[in-house]
Amino acid sequence: MALSTLLSLTALGVSVSTPVLVLLSLPLLFVLSTLFAHLGGNRRGNPLVWSWVPHMRSALAFGQDPNSFLRWCQRKYGSVFTVNLGGRKMTFVTDPRSYPMITKARDGLSFSVVAAAVGQDVLAQSKSFSTDALVDDAVHGLYAKYLTGANLDEITEKYAEALHRWFDTHMAEVGAAGADAGTKGKTAKSGLLKLVTSAIFSASTQALFGDLLVTPGSVSLTEHPLPPLQTETFDGTFTDDFQRPAKLLETFQKFDEVFPMLYGGLPHFIIKAGVQARDSMICAFQTLRSDSCAFFRAREEAMVLSPPEGSAVTSHPAAQQRKDFGSSQLGMLWALQGNTIPACFWTLFYLMDDARKGGDALDRVLKEIREVSQANKDPSAPAGARVHLSRDALKQLVLLDAAMSEALRLATGSMMLRRATTDLVLDLPSGSLDLKAGDSVAIYPWLTHHDAALFPDPERFVLDRFVGMPVESGMVTAVDGSKVPGGYMPFGAGISMCPGRYFARAEIKIFLLEFLTRFDVTAASADDAQHPGFLLSRAGLGIFPPAKDVSVAYAQKQ
Repeated sequence: MALSTLLSLTALGVSVSTPVLVLLSLPLLFVLSTLFAHLGGNRRGNPLVWSWVPHMRSALAFGQDPNSFLRWCQRKYGSVFTVNLGGRKMTFVTDPRSYPMITKARDGLSFSVVAAAVGQDVLAQSKSFSTDALVDDAVHGLYAKYLTGANLDEITEKYAEALHRWFDTHMAEVGAAGADAGTKGKTAKSGLLKLVTSAIFSASTQALFGDLLVTPGSVSLTEHPLPPLQTETFDGTFTDDFQRPAKLLETFQKFDEVFPMLYGGLPHFIIKAGVQARDSMICAFQTLRSDSCAFFRAREEAMVLSPPEGSAVTSHPAAQQRKDFGSSQLGMLWALQGNTIPACFWTLFYLMDDARKGGDALDRVLKEIREVSQANKDPSAPAGARVHLSRDALKQLVLLDAAMSEALRLATGSMMLRRATTDLVLDLPSGSLDLKAGDSVAIYPWLTHHDAALFPDPERFVLDRFVGMPVESGMVTAVDGSKVPGGYMPFGAGISMCPGRYFARAEIKIFLLEFLTRFDVTAASADDAQHPGFLLSRAGLGIFPPAKDVSVAYAQKQ
């Protein structure tokens, strides 16, 4: 029948023609289609979060405040619900007793698919490299060898020494500037996040990559020169001393700013500066210095020099192998900095905030540091020398570790993702979860970490909350006395648990030890003493950075 033919339909008692009917019916059809989609979500047992704008309203609400939005969804729809985020449906599982069913390795529910997408979209890796299971297995085997136990000592000692030198240099500069201002060089002011970032970035890059990242005229830049635009925008050699890697840090921060946008698929021309920053660092990371850490040298061996027999990368041209290695090194740099820096910021902030409110958490931590440092001090060492604390000595800093764990609980904004590669049914404690191939499942630990049934008074910093608790296992004793296996997960869980978590915790603890041993620190003003809020646009990427920096005054201890 021709489109112009009049069709009769009784709608509210009025007979109309097809064109008019369509126009008048659009709102109703929209609501009905939305309702159908909502009911369709229920057909597999997962309620679909209602939205009058199916593709956008949930995405906008999530983007504005993911913590409040997901908490509201949990209260309204239960422990399992599906959200339409800009046309992508994602099922959230929020009962921690169900987490092990999601996080442990299993057929049909993949983390590697998610990781490969990050490698390709964010780090510009080739598809064959990011999906090469043989190389992935070989590299992951290195974490247990180099980033745990005694094998971790090389990196942590280099990091501790570099951090100590950084503060020596920093305070010498402050003293020189302060002498002219009549302050005797004893006190300094800085943004707390800026200070933490500069110190940790300098010390960790030096410990991992060596004193200089690449030297002028190195083979990586000779064989693979930077494109003209990058050369004009960035110094791709990053030849400044890693005591002050200002160029590398500035470039890294440009990349870090666009990390979530790269993952979200934003066109590169919109975030051109961040993409150029990424590409220049990938180029610089293609070749290691001889003084880089043994862990990185082993990674180069597994990915480039002697990859596993039968892996896809063995057939890649040398230039592609080096590029993929450089992108993998950039991923390591991002993973190591992205969580350590905000974790140190929040631990210091919450300790200062507790002291401001009359609490004794900071005093107790300082007392513990003095006692452990004194017990491990070399009596023959000169005044002002760094106290070398062994792994066993660091374990004695129980309260410092508890303060760090509590700060991580309050500020963790990570998300664990899995993709269904086949149809499957998961029998969760809260009921069955039916998944179709291609469905995405997410765990958002912030909801669990702020659950009053697991952590009484969950918004308050409580120093003793994690004393004696096996944080590595994630096991939490709920208020009702039951054991909850997925109650605490700042570093993820299962197959996607952060493999560098031991180094990250050592990094954080050593920084706090160095800083609190050297300085008395206070907020610079009443406004700076207030909680700065979380940068919610970073939801899903790890520890929330603060929404703004806070200014602190720090004076050398007498």
